[in-house]
Amino acid sequence: MSFDWQSNELPANASPYKDELLHIEFRSPSHVTFLMQAFWDGGHSLRVRFSPTEVGQWTCRISSSIKRLDNQESNFNVADSGLPGFVAVANLRHWWTTNKQPHLWLSAEVPLFDVDQAVFESWLDARKHDGFTHIRGTILTVSAANKPVGADSLPNLVYFHTLDDRLLAAAARGFTLDLLLADDKFSNAGGFGSWDQRDGLVRYLVARYGGLNVTWQGVEHYEDTPDGRALLHDLNASLQKYDSYRHPRSSDARTSSSPLIADGWMNYII
Repeated sequence: MSFDWQSNELPANASPYKDELLHIEFRSPSHVTFLMQAFWDGGHSLRVRFSPTEVGQWTCRISSSIKRLDNQESNFNVADSGLPGFVAVANLRHWWTTNKQPHLWLSAEVPLFDVDQAVFESWLDARKHDGFTHIRGTILTVSAANKPVGADSLPNLVYFHTLDDRLLAAAARGFTLDLLLADDKFSNAGGFGSWDQRDGLVRYLVARYGGLNVTWQGVEHYEDTPDGRALLHDLNASLQKYDSYRHPRSSDARTSSSPLIADGWMNYII
């Protein structure tokens, strides 16, 4: 869902990236509620991504600091797509989907920015043919020509539009997306900054990709990341705050993420 604002409609000094200008409460036929934040997509545009998880009539209610959009409520109907739904932890050793069917996790890893879109989609089709069910990649990475955050501390929208093309192509083919929040380059370069910067960045990532069928996989090689355990605690506190779907959470590791179990945020082991 897309929303545009006029020049005089934002509160004074409001930032479309840093401030929560709009969110939508989606209520399912069984009265389960999902709170989805809007994300800034450049210019005067906000977008909300959401995937219904039940068949039937849903209600959505907008809350916004843009007065023209605030308190709008509407209904929509969801037909049976025949799709199994999102992946979730069934128990310590097994996975299932929203429709309570068993799920086989078979993941192929890909650097999301190393090839062009046509080659990437051809690669996806080959993995689908091979029987893979998940695609694993890193959201935040840094190269000389490609940075997710600009010098102004705002998202690089060219970067995220390219990432959208990759992830939405995988999602359209039915893959679950195993998403590392950041690789070594981003983490070790101090890309997460202060707590406010980390929280704002996670909020943005969840708003942009949390409406898809994803698993969160922390940071690359958390053992090698400066203050990696404390960083993961903060990142996952934000994930738990903003991710209404409660997607599975863990972290990449050189050996095992199992030492992080005691910290209370992780619900599966890599």
